[in-house]
Amino acid sequence: MHTKTTSDIIMAKESMKDILKRLKGKVDKETQLALRGGIRSMLKKGKKGKK
Repeated sequence: MHTKTTSDIIMAKESMKDILKRLKGKVDKETQLALRGGIRSMLKKGKKGKK
């Protein structure tokens, strides 16, 4: 049972795609939150600086 069928290879590729999508989704969410936080802190600093 060491031979891999095309269906097994396809399944492996699909699972890899799913994992990559999940990782990308997590990274995107984290970066978005970081960017939002950074923008908010920058705006707060800017407002404080103006005042």
